[in-house]
Amino acid sequence: MSKLYESRKTNLNYPLGKDEVGYIFKSDNINKIIERINKKMYGSYLVGGVVGTGKSSLLDIAAGYTHTKSLVIHVNFYNEYDVLDRFTTLVLEYLIESVEREKEDSDKELKTILDEIKLKLEYEIKQQIEKKEAVNSEIKEVYKEKTTLNSRLGMKFKKIFTADINTKGKREDKNEIENKDNKLINMSTTMSKTENDRLEDIFKIVSRLEKRNIIFVFDELDKMKANVLGKLFKRYKKLFVEKNIFSFFIVDDLMYIKYSDNNINKNKIYTYLTGKYYMPLLTFEETIRYCVMMFGEKKYLLCLMEYYNTLGNYRLLNIDHEKYKYVDKVTIIKAYILINVIKQFELSYLEKCYLDLIVKNIKAIIEEVTKLRKLQIEELKKYLKKNKKVIDKVWPESDVLIKSVIETINKICPNAVKVDSNNNVIIDFNFMYLNYDVFVNAALSQRREEWSKEELEYIQLSDMYYSMNKADRRYTHISYLRNDIIPLKVADNNPSTYEEALINLIKANLGENELQVIILKRNRGEESLFKDDNEYTGIVVVDNGVFQVAYYVDKGCYDSEALYAKKNLINFSEKYGVNVKQMVICNAIDLNKNIGEIVKMYNSDD
Repeated sequence: MSKLYESRKTNLNYPLGKDEVGYIFKSDNINKIIERINKKMYGSYLVGGVVGTGKSSLLDIAAGYTHTKSLVIHVNFYNEYDVLDRFTTLVLEYLIESVEREKEDSDKELKTILDEIKLKLEYEIKQQIEKKEAVNSEIKEVYKEKTTLNSRLGMKFKKIFTADINTKGKREDKNEIENKDNKLINMSTTMSKTENDRLEDIFKIVSRLEKRNIIFVFDELDKMKANVLGKLFKRYKKLFVEKNIFSFFIVDDLMYIKYSDNNINKNKIYTYLTGKYYMPLLTFEETIRYCVMMFGEKKYLLCLMEYYNTLGNYRLLNIDHEKYKYVDKVTIIKAYILINVIKQFELSYLEKCYLDLIVKNIKAIIEEVTKLRKLQIEELKKYLKKNKKVIDKVWPESDVLIKSVIETINKICPNAVKVDSNNNVIIDFNFMYLNYDVFVNAALSQRREEWSKEELEYIQLSDMYYSMNKADRRYTHISYLRNDIIPLKVADNNPSTYEEALINLIKANLGENELQVIILKRNRGEESLFKDDNEYTGIVVVDNGVFQVAYYVDKGCYDSEALYAKKNLINFSEKYGVNVKQMVICNAIDLNKNIGEIVKMYNSDD
């Protein structure tokens, strides 16, 4: 292992768990949620973001680091029937499963309650199945009789009555469907007491877990109709608002925009929300930092291409990082257009959810504009809206963005854009492709700082941070290590990891968080064939406000071998103002288990 992502024990596509906090890139929302839970600010919370932005990871990790132990119950919905008709049943089932998995049923009284409720649930489900089968059987029987009758009459009076019989058959079909719907509605109404009982069962279990934070996470709601949350609050406000329970509703960006609207005339849900959190897509700068930190990326154009392909979506970045090892000309052309158009609409007053929408719209327009040879702006706008390729929720709307894309192309490669006598805009993408060098040279050279020809193709710190230049020094130092510091072994005995992970971790956090480099030195004695040979363990501590994470490479560097790894780490750190502390240890220490020993030494050393 040499890069940070290679040390992850779980697949990169999976959500991060509470034990993987060291792989978090941005933790602003996690810090806020931990604070809310610690302050016992119970109630309902809206968590929004484009699919793949780490919403589930956010809640699992936040719950894992609260002062009071938390029990997280993930309730996943797969269709509207589950949400509206089986809600309390599903919540109860997931709650029981979570309690039993966490071995909370060691409480004998709680175990008795769980057993009773499980029996009741089993009986209710069996009863519902029997009722449903009875209704279905009745409908099938009526349909069978009707079909037989139609068949007989049709044979006997084929020429005279065929049309009338068919019409009657259709009418009866419709009536039967209505009858079936009415029966199901009636069942739903008569079962409201049962639903109430289930709610009381939920509260009964929760009351036995008063020493824990009870956190419900309702997921996949964005797969349903946009008004599903409104229906849930009408029926289950008691659960979401009136109890000492945390309820987090995970939704996509569009549903988030709908329900985070503070206009209570059209969005009554807003009055029930204790808080709302949005997980934005990464900006281009943030995407570069993420690729450097996780994958050890060095090439600027590869990051530019990754940004266009993923728009800074964590999941896509994790999936695609192995796919794109070579520059694709078409993608680079589109990507350079994209980042130039985005710069024109960096509207700081807009919420992140709207900025994400604008970025997605710009990419959709670039895709269409580069496919069409001839276009009219108004016609393209209608086409994009009709086919839901763009969503106009905020200025700039699609016509403004279309004009901006065309003007940007014209500015970069003037001969690629023409207007004919009918006022059609003609965009010659083939001409753009043949002039790829114009785009790539502009992408590499028109950055925030000037670089030599040798440096141009590589990522620089000013590409990662708008506020940093190559001459800047950060001057960062952590004066006190926490007892709850989280150790994360990046690699075991691998010198290349010092550069590909530890130095890259410094680069990716330099403008955001407090940093400290620690070098542990231990004499190897008889373990080595060389006299006075020492081994070194490199540690980079990142403090983001709520967490301190100690990333380390266990050994991997010796006086007798690969000493350059330690020297490079120290030189890079000192160049950019990151404090380096070297400490001598007598015995080998398993930092995963005994990081506390290093904390004591560090904090007591003047």
